[in-house]
Amino acid sequence: MLTNRGKSKLVGMHSEAFVPYLIEINSPDFGIFRYTNIDSEVTFEGHAFTPASFEISPPEKTEGTVGNAKVSISAVNQEWIVRIRDGDQQSRLRLIHVLIYEEDGQIKVESIEDTDFSLNNADWDDASISWDMEYDDVMQVKVPCDTADSLNMAGCA
Repeated sequence: MLTNRGKSKLVGMHSEAFVPYLIEINSPDFGIFRYTNIDSEVTFEGHAFTPASFEISPPEKTEGTVGNAKVSISAVNQEWIVRIRDGDQQSRLRLIHVLIYEEDGQIKVESIEDTDFSLNNADWDDASISWDMEYDDVMQVKVPCDTADSLNMAGCA
């Protein structure tokens, strides 16, 4: 959860902070992979998140039901493809939206939102992997289908 200092940085943000996504893919079949969607490594909770090209497609909402979101990771190597094809256990994805800012000469990383998903229906080609991201029904997570822009999310100008 954001500290009061983090909240003030987010509200007053112009160019002094970043608001990237981190993803952590955890599978008994191929281990743990951690990525960020900015061009430099991010350390969060003691783990390094490597820069990568990935896209999170939001779920569609139709007649009161929310569908599944989708994650696509580009520029993957053949080792990923082999492990996914040969794997038989379900993977999990942790999607973390963070605030990164500098304070007193130190880089601070704070979680804004942290959500866990089941990954299903893997699809791949020579250069990318995609999964459906399913929300846990047990937790009854309600997914906002808003688009982040400069009017409703600070720093998205």
